[in-house]
Amino acid sequence: MTEEVKQVVEEKSEEKAPDTPQFTDIELKAIDMGWHPQEEWDGDPEEFVDAKEYVGRKPLYDKIQSTGRALKETNKAIEALKTHYTKVKENEYKRALKTLQDQRQAAVAEGDGDTFQRLDTEIKGIEAEAAQVAQLSQTNLVKEVPQEPQAFVSWKERNSWYHKVDYMKTFADQLGVRLAGQGVQPEDVLKQVEQAVRKEFPHKFVNPKKADAPDVGASRGNAKSSKSAEDSLTPQERQIMNTLVRGGHITKEKYLADLKDVRE
Repeated sequence: MTEEVKQVVEEKSEEKAPDTPQFTDIELKAIDMGWHPQEEWDGDPEEFVDAKEYVGRKPLYDKIQSTGRALKETNKAIEALKTHYTKVKENEYKRALKTLQDQRQAAVAEGDGDTFQRLDTEIKGIEAEAAQVAQLSQTNLVKEVPQEPQAFVSWKERNSWYHKVDYMKTFADQLGVRLAGQGVQPEDVLKQVEQAVRKEFPHKFVNPKKADAPDVGASRGNAKSSKSAEDSLTPQERQIMNTLVRGGHITKEKYLADLKDVRE
């Protein structure tokens, strides 16, 4: 093989086997996190970020996604609350209307015009309120969703001292910031802060007047009754209950009691 032919073969081989791209450590880390090199980027060129910036932004991206999921759960809870309490309110209106209508009918039978007029006015007022409640059930309440993650909202509702005792709130906030800075997950931050506050200020959690122990037989009876009521739930009612209870908006017992009242 002449030197000229050998040179042509080597040049062709180099064309067919290009060098494998070499990535820096930060680029390899970014690729593991979902980043794509510029030559593989198929989005808007102006939105491309280099590996270093992508790695720096990743915690923020994760936080945004986490917040988005929390807001979705909040939206579901709000809709469930709206559905549940609309039914309760509608049931109250039906009862009131039935009572007033019976009284109005009696006034007609007795020829009591003044009572008839008064009852008729009250009935019209309740019918107007009932119409507003029905309209509310069709209203989208998403715009009223709080901006805080639902887990934090529920945590504050459970720990009322956070709003009432400044020095406990300050202690909790400082500890929460420190734990978050150490990379502790938000859910674990809330748990650890609650435990630390109870340990730091035990006197704030002592009940000076302990309630008498409940009757065991009565408790068992209530549990059996609650279980029976829960078994009778429709799939939609069960879904609403689970959403409300999981979000800390209502207890299972309260939901079942309200539902029983509506059905009756």
